[in-house]
Amino acid sequence: MSAETAEGFAGLVRVHQRLIREADGDTCGPFLYPPARRTARDWWPRFAQTGYESTDPAALDLGGTESFHDIDTARLDAAIQHVVDVEGPVHIRVLAERLLTAADVGRLGARIREHIAERLDAFEGGAEMIQHGDVVGRPEHHRAPPVRDRSELPDKLRELDYVPESERMQALLYAVLDNEGTEVDEAMRAGLEMLGFARLTDNAREQLRAPLDALLTRGMLRERDGCLWLGKEAFVR
Repeated sequence: MSAETAEGFAGLVRVHQRLIREADGDTCGPFLYPPARRTARDWWPRFAQTGYESTDPAALDLGGTESFHDIDTARLDAAIQHVVDVEGPVHIRVLAERLLTAADVGRLGARIREHIAERLDAFEGGAEMIQHGDVVGRPEHHRAPPVRDRSELPDKLRELDYVPESERMQALLYAVLDNEGTEVDEAMRAGLEMLGFARLTDNAREQLRAPLDALLTRGMLRERDGCLWLGKEAFVR
């Protein structure tokens, strides 16, 4: 390959990367997720960063009862779906906190936790809502979550434990896209910063290892001499 050809090819790669990163927000469906690969548990890169949108408790309409268990099923189910629509994919602990605040309940007891779990189980198996471990969301939330900055959340909800693994994957991939050839720890620091966390602790490093391994296994990233590079699958559409 001549120097001129190589330079032209590199330019095309940069254009392709820019188009992927700055994709048309109105584009959806089969164009972004080919039907042959589109299942409820698929995950594909979505290069989008945004602030974290929190649910307005007043919008959940859970007040006016003496006990959380007095809330009728229809209202509770509607509130759960509203939280998922606003914050999905959302950790169950965050979901529960939104419900408790809206119902003016101070503590998540075992009975309330079980009651919420029962309502989530009632949704399981349907096409509208899917639960992956402790994370609940619509199918599209699991497929392509944005990277959300949680720096403005209260401390009790700003836990890396509550960030879906799929979103941690997005942040790590984004970090490598911004700085190919970066060391693993530097990519982790950059990904954490996007998610609203300031420090790469031992615990954070451990929690980011599984999503990083998932990206490596999928061919989205490749690791060489302790540094990370984009893999050939990173821009497949």
